[in-house]
Amino acid sequence: MDVLKTIILAIVQGITEFLPISSSGHLVLFGKYLEPGGNPVLLSAFLHFGTLIAVIAVYWNDIWRILFKDRIIIGYLIVATIPAVIAGLLLKDWFEEMFTKPHLIGYFLIFTSLILLVGFIADKRISQKKPLGWAQSFIIGIAQAVAIVPGVSRSGSTISVGLMCGLDREKSARFAFLMAIPAILGGLMLELKDAMEPAAAEGITAAHLIGMAVAAIVGYIALRLLLAVLHRGNFVWFSLYCFIVGICAIIFVR
Repeated sequence: MDVLKTIILAIVQGITEFLPISSSGHLVLFGKYLEPGGNPVLLSAFLHFGTLIAVIAVYWNDIWRILFKDRIIIGYLIVATIPAVIAGLLLKDWFEEMFTKPHLIGYFLIFTSLILLVGFIADKRISQKKPLGWAQSFIIGIAQAVAIVPGVSRSGSTISVGLMCGLDREKSARFAFLMAIPAILGGLMLELKDAMEPAAAEGITAAHLIGMAVAAIVGYIALRLLLAVLHRGNFVWFSLYCFIVGICAIIFVR
């Protein structure tokens, strides 16, 4: 396995998993030109584990409080996870087919751009912010289910829909990234299951561990950066980025 290419993919994963620009879309586009070798499913599992470490590190205090004090959030997270589970089970083959069609990524990135723009406008126009509840949790969960499609940002969709539901930026981001823990963990378990199939079985190498570490470090930095940007309310620039990359992907990727 090519260690340099693995590190590049880990950096891409770490940055795009949390910034609202679609990690799956970028990995499909980069994967078209970067093939580090080895079992891609196993590598993906290690990169996702790295970003899981990052989100747990950032939200450790919130996780601790939820487990021992504010347990109603666990119920909200379960409700928010249900749509993605149902969509994953019913549309698994369709979602997997989308990952084999990089020429469509551009259109989904433009969709992400529009979602981010609408979320930004909603945040500015809704002055009376609302507390998180069961209905908002489920609606945000639907956004997470849609984001299974490569090119649709999970963080961008869930944060933006949270803003549309009347949550403030901090609460919307916190819930979106707490939702990421069961989502990433569930996807990680499926990837490990596929990676352990006899036809795909392959030993863990130093490149896997390096990729995991790089994804964790870069992911931590990217998440902290996004939270700082959200605090200032300047996340509309991510909308412009997704639009430009989407147009370029439509024109150049075949």
